[in-house]
Amino acid sequence: MKLIDLSGAWRLRAASKKRWIPAAVPGCVHADLLDAGVIDDPLTGMREADARWIGGESWIYEREFATPKVAPGGRVWLRCDGLDTLATVAVNGAEVGRADNMHRVWRFDIGDLLRAEENTLSIRFDPPAEWIARRQAERPLPVRPGGGAPAGLGWLRKMSSAFGSEWGPALVGCGIWRPIGLEVCEDARITRLDIRQIHGEDGGVSLDVVCEVERVDDALPLTASARLNYKGTFVAEARTLLPEDGRARFNLKVRNAQRWWPNGMGEQPLYELVAEVGSPTRKAIDSWSRRIGLRTLRLDRSSAADGGRFQFVVNGVPFFAKGANWIPPDALITRPTRVEYARLAKAVSVANMNMLRVWGGGIYEQDWFYDLCDEYGICVWQDFMFADAAYPIFDAAWLENVRAEAEQNIMRLRHHTCLALWCGNSEIEQEWVGPEWTERQMAAADYQRLFGGLLPDLVARLAPDHDYWPSSPHTPGAADPVGGGNHPGAGDVHFWGVGRGSEPFHAYRAQTPRFCSAFGLPSYPEPRQLRALTGAEVVRLDDPALRHHLRIPQGDAVIRMYREAYFPTPKDDESAVWMSQIQQGYAMKIAVEHWRRARPACMGTLFWQLNDCWPAVSGSSLDHEGNWKALHYFARKFFAPILVTALEDLATGVIEVYVHNDLRQTFNGSIKWRIGDMHGRILREAGCPLVIEPGTVRRLGVLKMGDLVEKLTPENLVVWLSIVADDGYVLSSNVCIFRRPREMRIVDPDIQADIRPWDDHCYAVTLTTERPAFWCWLEVKGCNAKLDDNFVHLPPGSPVRIRVTPARNMKIDEFRERLMIRSAWNLIG
Repeated sequence: MKLIDLSGAWRLRAASKKRWIPAAVPGCVHADLLDAGVIDDPLTGMREADARWIGGESWIYEREFATPKVAPGGRVWLRCDGLDTLATVAVNGAEVGRADNMHRVWRFDIGDLLRAEENTLSIRFDPPAEWIARRQAERPLPVRPGGGAPAGLGWLRKMSSAFGSEWGPALVGCGIWRPIGLEVCEDARITRLDIRQIHGEDGGVSLDVVCEVERVDDALPLTASARLNYKGTFVAEARTLLPEDGRARFNLKVRNAQRWWPNGMGEQPLYELVAEVGSPTRKAIDSWSRRIGLRTLRLDRSSAADGGRFQFVVNGVPFFAKGANWIPPDALITRPTRVEYARLAKAVSVANMNMLRVWGGGIYEQDWFYDLCDEYGICVWQDFMFADAAYPIFDAAWLENVRAEAEQNIMRLRHHTCLALWCGNSEIEQEWVGPEWTERQMAAADYQRLFGGLLPDLVARLAPDHDYWPSSPHTPGAADPVGGGNHPGAGDVHFWGVGRGSEPFHAYRAQTPRFCSAFGLPSYPEPRQLRALTGAEVVRLDDPALRHHLRIPQGDAVIRMYREAYFPTPKDDESAVWMSQIQQGYAMKIAVEHWRRARPACMGTLFWQLNDCWPAVSGSSLDHEGNWKALHYFARKFFAPILVTALEDLATGVIEVYVHNDLRQTFNGSIKWRIGDMHGRILREAGCPLVIEPGTVRRLGVLKMGDLVEKLTPENLVVWLSIVADDGYVLSSNVCIFRRPREMRIVDPDIQADIRPWDDHCYAVTLTTERPAFWCWLEVKGCNAKLDDNFVHLPPGSPVRIRVTPARNMKIDEFRERLMIRSAWNLIG
């Protein structure tokens, strides 16, 4: 089969206008209008409202294409990998079909409509609001007060966050958002490739491969083959004549199999499997290629002494899932390139994460997202695209549309090694389901028809080596299985007591879920991004543009409430911005360290959220530009495979010390601790050899400090902990205090810096202090920079080195002048 790409240069106009502008495919209408100078960037300032009119227009994309050469009997299809959303497709003025689901592939037979030489392809996109309103008038779906999404949004299979969210804009667009082209088939084409891994008890691996072929010429004898390569080297191959049923079956034995492991547990070797169909006259008629990693990856929900487990097991080894929730990285979903995705994936890997949850209100992600997760060892919890709404599951046509969507995406993604779990939806079961249909809820029977029937059946049939979970959160075995979820004793939990519920940070320690798949706290992006957003030189929290980008209900009040409860009063608004990031990281650190200490009762934490789709006040650890907020630096430490944590008890003056090892090897090294005061005096220090078994956490012992607490008061005490490898490298360091930061008697640390060239275009900054410095961070004034660490605690007399790479070349004198070194002390009024 021959593929002819029709992506690239198109033209675009509003249906009500005659003027055409250039358009790019794949793309979206907002990006095309922006490139043509028709609109300003709707993600900046307060321009979002200026672009709202776009979603109310009909838009036409058009281009010409040459008629492909086709042998007699051959067929030509137009393949559209993504049409967003209500599309009418015409070739040479004749309608060939309609689409109403952005999440699926659409194929149209156009062979009989082609002209001798050149053809015109036109795709009209109609506005969704009127369509949704008509469907909602026919059969209303439940709605909830508040929010900007139109009533009845569940009728339309479009990214729900396009209509607005707590962290993103409302930009209802359209476009040809994934590749489009012609499929020309003269002999035969591969329609499906099934790959199952068979892992023997002896460690051997074999692949059962089924290649399905559709014939155009039934009389033509065909052959099929499957070949496995590793790093360009042949591993195994099999060939056969294609049976009459068009299903060729192969078994490939893999010698010296190299297994794939999640990030932090081992390497990520990837094999290439190539399936081909050929004929005596044409060696290769069609071929498919897939990259696969050899592994088993399952969700273990076997019973435990204190309730059912919820843990992922790779190659027979249970592991603690560490990561975050993923949203589309730009509100204009086609704008980010593979380069931007790769930068985000690398940031995930460097922060010691091993799992991302693709949230159900966005998109089934681009192919390169899953490719990158395969490469970096990032396991993917994949939601189906249903979130926070009621859906018309009673409607047969709608359900059939969803069936095609789910089937296509399962088959597209199932070979990816990173795929860990398919999940039916996000936060529907807990909030939107009741015994029967009402103005506020959908009926449990209809809910189960999709999330307890159709979707799990499709996963079991099409991806039998993957597991399915009906909703996040979900509590199996609850007295009320629908609507009674979010119980910490079983299944997964979303914990919003801290943040939305105004509970103190230490409420995290009162929760021991089996798996916490969403929790978080908002913070501001860094001041440099805020200045670009508002156009003002001085950061003001009441700036209208900043408040326009704050969509979390009472988000500024939440940030202020926790700041007043936990941190000193900031001296100005810019200091409050930095403090919001520190308090966000501080809260997430309390949560994650507690849940890691609870292993194996708790076996995973995914905070909300990893990334932003526009400059926003949100729970992200990476801002819209991909810059690391304080939380991401914190995460790199609290997700580290070798970790030391502490649990303080002011009443007894005791600190419990815990050591963690998420590796597959026993750790041998040492642990050191120092007890000091806020003026830099070291009151006690000691250490001992340390052995931590793989995949374990244990309580190492206690530090009894009751006499020091009584003598010096808890506000003056700080405990420094570190785990050191045999070569002297510090693998984990931590700080424990008895009081909230606002109650600590922080003094001016008088930080000193030694700056030296490291290699080309980067510098080593070595920080020293004689008094404790908390949350010390570096910034290069007026320039982006990459830092290998930041927001660090500086122990008295112990140098800390940070590598800084400015975004542009700087001589050392300019770097010294622009380098800003601050700590918590500098934020205090």
